[in-house]
Amino acid sequence: MTAQQRYQQAITLFIGSQLCLLLPLILCVLLLPSGMLANRGFSYFGDYPRTRLLYQLAFVSAGCLLLLSAFRLPWVMPVRVLKVGFMIMVPLLFGVLVTTSPDNRALDGIHITIGVTLFVLQFILGSWLAVVICRDTRTMRLWLLLIAGGVLAVLALVHLIPVLLWGQVCFQTAFAVLLIQALRKLQAGL
Repeated sequence: MTAQQRYQQAITLFIGSQLCLLLPLILCVLLLPSGMLANRGFSYFGDYPRTRLLYQLAFVSAGCLLLLSAFRLPWVMPVRVLKVGFMIMVPLLFGVLVTTSPDNRALDGIHITIGVTLFVLQFILGSWLAVVICRDTRTMRLWLLLIAGGVLAVLALVHLIPVLLWGQVCFQTAFAVLLIQALRKLQAGL
């Protein structure tokens, strides 16, 4: 298999990971629409038997595909940064999953810390790609959407507005599309 084929597989696996994360969570919203206003974000769906399996499936499948994507990315700059970032994101995804608990305050604090760490890492990767590496209009627009989602999520976390789920969806979608765009642009330079 050529380096270009492995790289294309990495892009495909990353796309799959993001679809595996977001599509089951969309199904969760359809099954339990009360989650849109609960201000618990994606984690709300891990609390209820009707959506728990979909929630778990989202995080496990996304983590596994993200790891496979990382393994296929080359160890060359600037792609190496994404490879390492993906490898760090995987245990954070699993950490978010295993610390989801509505009844345990100590576990909830750990859950929030892991989730915030994951989002900060994604924000750093997205910002680096948009501002330093790609610097094109499309990527910058996606970066602004990433910022908007992040601001909504932060305001929800500090209980100023009850829109954590919406902030997370906006942020995660912007992150996914920004990275797909950047990965494709970087592929041309390999």
